[in-house]
Amino acid sequence: MIDRQKLGSSWHPVALSSEISGSVPLARQCRGREYVLFRDRKGVARALEDRCAHRRAPLSMGQINDAGQIQCPYHGWTFEGDSGRCVAIPNLGKNEAVPGDYRVEKYPLVEKWGLAFLWVDAGKEADENLLPKLDFKAGKQGSEGEALLTLPWRAFVDTLLDAPSLVLAEKGMSIIDDHLLGEPFREDGWFVVERAATWSRRGGKRKLVPADYPLVFRTRLDSFTGIACLELVDEGNRLLFSVVIASVPVTGTVTAAYWRVARQYRSEPALDGKLADKCRSIELAVSDKVDARRLLQVHPYVSGYWRGDINVYSIEQASARKGKAS
Repeated sequence: MIDRQKLGSSWHPVALSSEISGSVPLARQCRGREYVLFRDRKGVARALEDRCAHRRAPLSMGQINDAGQIQCPYHGWTFEGDSGRCVAIPNLGKNEAVPGDYRVEKYPLVEKWGLAFLWVDAGKEADENLLPKLDFKAGKQGSEGEALLTLPWRAFVDTLLDAPSLVLAEKGMSIIDDHLLGEPFREDGWFVVERAATWSRRGGKRKLVPADYPLVFRTRLDSFTGIACLELVDEGNRLLFSVVIASVPVTGTVTAAYWRVARQYRSEPALDGKLADKCRSIELAVSDKVDARRLLQVHPYVSGYWRGDINVYSIEQASARKGKAS
C-alpha cells in the first residue's frame, strides 16, 4: 500500500536536459510557482526564482552573460546561479559594493536520464537518493518530448495505470488496456502491471486470450515520485523499447509530462529483418489530448490496487474464509 502522505516527492521534473542552455534562459512553472533555468559557464544546470530582487521582473526574459550569470532585462541586476546572489548592479558607483543580502531564491536542480528535476522543499536538504534507481540510457538513437495535459496530476498517473492508451500516442503498435497479464505486483520499490499489446493497429479483429498477443506492455511506477518506466517486450522476452515518463502538476488542473525513449531493439542482434522493421515503425509519446468520453468508461482497478483502495490479498483471504464456513 502506498503512503498517501509521502506520495509526490520533493523532486519535480521541470524540463528536458536538452532544453536548458547557457545562452537563453528557460522559464518554467511548477505547482503554481515560476522558475528560470539556465546553464552556468561550466555547463551546470541552475534554477532560480523567476523574479528579480529589484522590481520583480521575470529573469527568464533577460540574458545570460559571458560569466554564466543571469541578467535581469529591466535594470540589469545580475545573479549567480549557484547561490542566487546578486553580483552586479549597473548604476552602482565604482566604490560601491552590492549589498550581501541582495539575492533571489536558489533551488537545487539535478539531471537524470536526460531530464531535469527541481527540489522544491525549502525545509529539507535535497536528497538525490529519493529519486528511483533506474538503469536507463536512451543513447543517440533515442527520442524525447514534453506535453501539457488538461488533466490533474493524480488523474494522469491513475490513467497511466488503468488505461495507458488514453494518455499515450502510439504508432506502429497498440496497447490492449483491458487485457492484463496477471495481477499487478510490487518489485524493488516499483509498482508493476503488465498488459497485452500487438503490432496491429487499433480497430482490427481482437483476440480473446491475452496470451495470444505478440507483445507485453509493462508499466513500472515509482510510488514515491510518480516516475514511470514503460517497457515493450516481445514473445522471446526481449526488451524492445523503454520509456521514462516524469510528470508534475503545473496547476491543479494542468499536468506537465517529460519523457525519453530508448530503442533497445537496435542493440539486439537476434532480431530478424521483419521484426526490426516493425520496431522501426514504433513511436511512443505522451499525448496532449485525452478523450473524455473514453476516460469516463475506465474502470479504476489497477490504480485502486496501487493506492491501496483495493487489496487483492484481502479479497482472496475473505473468499477462502467464506468457502471454509460453507
